[in-house]
Amino acid sequence: MLASRVILTVTVAFAIAGWLVWTRLFQRRKNLWWVIGSVLFIVAGLWLDWWAPKPQPAPTPQPCRISIAVDDEVIDRVHLRSFFDVKTHETGVYQAKFQDLFHDSIITLTPSNVNSRVIVTIQDMRKPTDTDIIRIEPPDDALISEAKPKWISGFEEPTHSPDYWVRTVTFSALKKVTSVTIRKPIKSHKGVNTIMALDLDLDRKVQTSTESDCEITTPSIPPYRARLDKLVNEIKFFVTQTVSGKSGTATRLDPDKPYPGLAINESELVEELKCEDSSCAKVTVRMIDKTRIH
Repeated sequence: MLASRVILTVTVAFAIAGWLVWTRLFQRRKNLWWVIGSVLFIVAGLWLDWWAPKPQPAPTPQPCRISIAVDDEVIDRVHLRSFFDVKTHETGVYQAKFQDLFHDSIITLTPSNVNSRVIVTIQDMRKPTDTDIIRIEPPDDALISEAKPKWISGFEEPTHSPDYWVRTVTFSALKKVTSVTIRKPIKSHKGVNTIMALDLDLDRKVQTSTESDCEITTPSIPPYRARLDKLVNEIKFFVTQTVSGKSGTATRLDPDKPYPGLAINESELVEELKCEDSSCAKVTVRMIDKTRIH
């Protein structure tokens, strides 16, 4: 930019000098070559000015935005087992022995031009247990806090039970699409396979804030009843599904209980299943673990 201004200034100065020579001294032939040289210099100067870098307008700052999407799904963790034949050195066909069900609440953050800390606040009406876990994908530099008791009054009231519990997920920088998944085991009550609405934590509240003035948008969340019906239908599907040729794989009433032990030479294959749509016409299967005991 500076080079362009210098070239243009020198060119204008020579143009003025050339004009003076042309109007006052042209009658003297000894100045003709000076005039021709001035014209050539002016043309060269204009060309150099056109070629030199020009000042560019400052880029328009892009607004800071975060889009929030919330979804729910049931995860079916199926345990299949088989024995290793030491004579044939082959493993038999894996058979489904039992399965555990989990509720995944998924918060997807889609950032645009975010340059400050982002805090996701998760509010539960019941105290999260050690098995109510949070997973961040991709993990990067996310910091997950412990669950803290809170009271509606805004003061600490140790003589009263907390009104709700709060956990936070803090990102020092949110540069890519990130998902926060909260997984909770689905347990039955009173020894029967009965699930209550409170077991699915559909009354959970999620808020997102930033240190800068970011626009935060949240698409409309389906009504409570629609979300409950979707999850219940998925639970029914997995409870009655057929796995490895066996109908009605046993669903454990408490996924937090220890797994039944493996026998000698018995191996286990663990798969996770989830529905691709509300009708569960398509199911995604992912192997997550394989264990063998000698």
